[in-house]
Amino acid sequence: MNPIVVYFLSWLTLHGYPLVQRDAVYYAAKAESAVRPDAISRQGNVGLFQLNGSRKYAMVAYARAQGKPWTSIKIQLEFMDREWRAMPASAAFFAAPDRATAARLFCHFYEGSIC
Repeated sequence: MNPIVVYFLSWLTLHGYPLVQRDAVYYAAKAESAVRPDAISRQGNVGLFQLNGSRKYAMVAYARAQGKPWTSIKIQLEFMDREWRAMPASAAFFAAPDRATAARLFCHFYEGSIC
């Protein structure tokens, strides 16, 4: 298995994402960036979750504050986790009984897309 994917899944597990929710976040990153932390779209969206606008700049600023490049998978997962857990929809996500529900919630409320 790809070492980036192994790190990604392990990080989520170690940070309290149950299997259903972990897989939903993985699905989103796979759809958005093919799980490439250095991905940059033609529109300028960046990273695992293809952040744009103020969220992109906030993630880059977070990386700088940590003394790391924005392409760091750890930085991007930390940033996503902090943002996501602060969003009201994350409560329903963490209570979701199945991957499809969790993925729909994450994609709609965090990604702002259907993934």
